[in-house]
Parts: sequence; structure tokens; C-alpha cells
Amino acid sequence: MPPKKKKAGGKKTKKSVKVSDFTDADLECFIKNYTNFSKAAGLPVYGPIVKCLTEHKQEFDGGGNENLATRQFFLSPLMKDGRMVNPDEPRLGPGGCRAMATAILATGPGMAKALPTDPGGPFKALRSLRIWHNRIGDDGAAALAEVLRLGGSEVKLVYLELWHNLIGPRGCRALGDSLAGPSPLNRGGGNRSLEGFKLDFNPIGSAGLTNLARGLRSNASLLQLHASYCQIDSLGCAALGDALSFDKLGLILLNLQGNSIGDEGLSLLCPGLAANNSLLNLNLADNQIGERRTVVKPMQDFAVVLTEHKTLATLNLDMNRLCTETADALL
Repeated sequence: MPPKKKKAGGKKTKKSVKVSDFTDADLECFIKNYTNFSKAAGLPVYGPIVKCLTEHKQEFDGGGNENLATRQFFLSPLMKDGRMVNPDEPRLGPGGCRAMATAILATGPGMAKALPTDPGGPFKALRSLRIWHNRIGDDGAAALAEVLRLGGSEVKLVYLELWHNLIGPRGCRALGDSLAGPSPLNRGGGNRSLEGFKLDFNPIGSAGLTNLARGLRSNASLLQLHASYCQIDSLGCAALGDALSFDKLGLILLNLQGNSIGDEGLSLLCPGLAANNSLLNLNLADNQIGERRTVVKPMQDFAVVLTEHKTLATLNLDMNRLCTETADALL
């Protein structure tokens, strides 16, 4: 009996897809620049940077390295159930963050440049940078602000996530300046690539939020700002409310969960929210709002804003213990 003919359209061979747009040359150049700068500056080479870029450089068929697949660095101590496995594990720190930022921009002495005889230059393929629990502090934040400010058209970071990194008001000033539009006092500003920014679990306080808000007023490209559990009280809401009123502001999501803005902060946000025409999602969960029976007017004003706002679609007030009076005012 002759062998059966294979049916047309039978089982297809799985097509192999490249992990990412990171080429071997991109990775080798960055690692070389980072390692050389760290050694020249007397800084230890942070192993996870090299590890996350050198593992799994293979064809991608559904598995593989997520960091490469999404064109991102994800730097974090080993975590389990939301906790660090080894609290004494080495961290990137401010110096290591400076070395990494310098290597991304390829601006340090002796770094591989984009020349015909010396391929290299800025790490242009990088799109997402996520750093958790690495104690980069204000100096590290300032180094990353330089990537945003000077990277321009070459290093187009789209997403920046800096959870639990001991960043305060000074770091926020540098980051805010990098996001602001160019001006006589801020000629190097004007980042227009960043769309998502997460600063959760950093002690930026109201001063830090104020510094960020000043930069946001003239930024149309940032779409999401997350500053949850950042020790922000009502004082930070004046500058933020002012920023929300600017026509150039492009934010569609604002997350302030887990702070303590209270009724005073809500009242300060209302004028800006009333003038805002971009916000779609607002998260004010767990902010000590509406808990006092004798303070109803802020919620009344907020209810008017919600009624008249043209774009707001989602509001989160969970974990605010609204009393009957403020709940009725909202409804």
C-alpha cells in the first residue's frame, strides 16, 4: 500500500521569531561601556545588569527572556511573595545607577561611540526601565533624569518604573525638570518619549510631588503617573491641581493611592480637575478623604467636578471611610 499523501494545510512548523530588537552588538556595547565606566569610577559591577542582558540570547518561540522580549531592563533583588529573599543582597545604588545611565547614553570617557571603526553609541533599542528596591536615591534619580533629558531622539524611553528606591524631593526636581518643556531656564528639558512613570513607595512627599508637577504642566506625552504610598499630604495638591489645569498636560491616568491628601487636598485638586480635559482615570483610594462629618464642602465641590468633567471615566475612592454626610454629598 503506497504511503498516504500529506494533506495540504497540515501541521505548520512554528516560526522562530527573534527575541527582540536588541542585537548582540547592542548588548555587547552597553555591557562593555557599563563595565568599563564602573571600574574606572571604582564602583562594583552590578551583576543583575549583565545577567539580564546575557542570558537567553536565543530564538523566541513563546518562552525566553521577558526582559529582552519587551526591550526592557528589569533590575530587582530576588523576591518571593512580595519580600526580598536576601535583604543583604547587593543593590545598584546611586553610583551604580549613574554608571548605568552613562552607559545608556554612551557619554563617558573611553566609551564605544557610533563610528564606522567603533560601532556603539547610545543604547537606542532600550524602551523600558524598571528598577525595584535598589536604593538609587536622589542621585540615581538625577542620573536617570539625564537619560530622559539628553537621550532625546536617540534613547526613547517609553516606560520608567522606580519602586522602593529612596527617592525624595531633590530627585523629583531633576525628574520634573527633564519632563518639562524647554524654557529660558530649562533649555535641556523637553522629553517627549516617556508615556508611563511609576514612583510608588518612594518618600517623595508633597515637596517631591510639587517638583514633578511643575514639569508636567508643559508635557503632553506623559500619559500615566503613579505616585502611590509616597507620603504625600494636602500640601502637594496645590501644585498638582495647577498642573492639571494646563492645556498641554497629556495625563490620562493619575494614581495617588495610599497617601494622606485628605479633604483639604481634595479641595485643592478641584479647580484643576474642573479645567482639565485629558484625565480618564483617577485613583484616590486610601487617602483619608470624607471621614469627617463636619467637613462636607470639599466633597460637594468634587461632586460638581465629576458631573461636569468631560473625559473622566473611572474614579477609585476605595479605603476612604466616607461618613454618611460626605457620601450623600458625593451622590
